[in-house]
Amino acid sequence: DKVLIAAWANTSLDIVGTDQNRDAYWARISEYYNTHKESSWSERNPNAINCRYTLINRETSKFCGCLQQILNKEESGRTIAEKTNDAHILFSRKWMLKK
Repeated sequence: DKVLIAAWANTSLDIVGTDQNRDAYWARISEYYNTHKESSWSERNPNAINCRYTLINRETSKFCGCLQQILNKEESGRTIAEKTNDAHILFSRKWMLKK
């Protein structure tokens, strides 16, 4: 997942990013992923890369929503690590139980 996120970030932030179609975009991300992955991992095609990224993005958005709920409480005296931990707990309760 970390290699996939790096592939997405490197591809989406480069100059070519705005003038390419969807297939070319995900092919470039797939190429980056397959070049930088561990040699023991299987190759992934652009469609598989897109599907996995979509899942990661959806779950990350849900977690960010949970973290924002915790931050909105504006509890003084609590560290960001404590608040992040609370966000993990909230995420688990809200989303993991629904699966």
